[in-house]
Amino acid sequence: MPRNVSGIIFGPNEDRAKNRRPRHPLFSSAVRRTNLEGMNATAGDRLLMHGNTVGEKERGGVIIEVHGTEGGPPYIVRFDDGHTGLVFPGPDAVVVPQ
Repeated sequence: MPRNVSGIIFGPNEDRAKNRRPRHPLFSSAVRRTNLEGMNATAGDRLLMHGNTVGEKERGGVIIEVHGTEGGPPYIVRFDDGHTGLVFPGPDAVVVPQ
């Protein structure tokens, strides 16, 4: 007896893999990994880190050294409040070229 699964009728010997919808490319792990690795900067650019909880302020500073290959992280950043630190930016960070 055929079954109806999400609008597609399958017989007892029919292959379900042929009738699956292809995955959207934005949801593949390769695209997400490429977007995260795509951050690059040069000395003098600004790094803005958005607050990741409610009420947390955005932090910013000037990148003074780049330690990664091809402009990638980690960066030495002089923040607007005066302190300097080594930063491995997360997904809530943006590089603003100067």
